[in-house]
Amino acid sequence: MFVEEAIWIARRIATILHKVNTVLDVGSSTYIYRTVDQPHVGALFRLLKSLGKRVYYMDIKDGEGVDIVCDVTDRQCIENILRDYGSFDLVIAANLLEHVKDIKATIENLSKLTSKFLIITVPRIYFYHPDPIDNLFRPKCEKLKEVLMKYGFAPVCCEEIRIRYPYLRKRLIYALATINLILQGQSQPAIINFKALFSKWIQTCALFVKVV
Repeated sequence: MFVEEAIWIARRIATILHKVNTVLDVGSSTYIYRTVDQPHVGALFRLLKSLGKRVYYMDIKDGEGVDIVCDVTDRQCIENILRDYGSFDLVIAANLLEHVKDIKATIENLSKLTSKFLIITVPRIYFYHPDPIDNLFRPKCEKLKEVLMKYGFAPVCCEEIRIRYPYLRKRLIYALATINLILQGQSQPAIINFKALFSKWIQTCALFVKVV
């Protein structure tokens, strides 16, 4: 998550804070990742906790600071969460949809996990970055809203935000990775990388409310 994303999420949460008591961060990674690698992520959730909100962390991999280990595409796993925890007022899925094998199943399960709100961020212009996969989902706002509305969500707001810091070292690393993709014959990821190399990075960020 970029700093600009964390700021956007914080501002959107501020508008619904009075309606939120429980928060689930899907694809949270570990405590070290949230506090050392990306301290702005940890700061966001510490703020929520300081305001009396109950925050839970869910990831496909176990680790320190992960409360719930679950594959978000696994229906039975989601049912187990609902049995043990109930649904959550707010579910946050930041930079998740581009890393799942089944986007449809993921959104269906996210709709089960939240009783009120869903925040999604996803790259619009960014490098191919498999973790463990990258399905190349790079939607504009209109596309993201179109997809989510099929699953009982109504858009509250959606923005395509520019990442201002240039991240020159990261660009160099991905430039070398692009050469490797070309040598491997992976043309579509290579095209995405070329665009990201010479453009401002953009994240599509959206807040949805559950209506069904």
